Amino acid sequence: LKQNTTITKLNLNGNTINTETDLAIAGLLKTNSTIQELVLSNCQFEGNNTPLKILEVLETNSNTSLRKLAIGEFCEMDYETWFRVADSVAKNKGLQELNLHHNRLGFEVAKAFSEMLRVNSTLTVLDMGSCWIANEGVI
Repeated sequence: LKQNTTITKLNLNGNTINTETDLAIAGLLKTNSTIQELVLSNCQFEGNNTPLKILEVLETNSNTSLRKLAIGEFCEMDYETWFRVADSVAKNKGLQELNLHHNRLGFEVAKAFSEMLRVNSTLTVLDMGSCWIANEGVI
């Protein structure tokens, strides 16, 4: 896939993402300029460092073609990783859609994404449906 010039959507829905897979996906995103959408929904993230390499690509804007990112449907990540997602998206200059639906984010993480929206000027769609957000996280 690193040399592929036709794939625009990479759907890894329902896979296990470990440190090695995270590194491989990050490497792919750095070298492939045609992938516009990455789907990591319903993935099982294993290890303390996943998906941190993918998030580094977002933070450093190493991939300028990625427009859509889905990390929805019960991706079990700790709160620190969700805060890192918000921070990475805040620094990104190309992402337009972020789908986080059906994750147990809670209001503290929702507030972090609210802060991200103050900084990020390219995101036009943020799906946080069914994310266990109480009134504190919405307002």
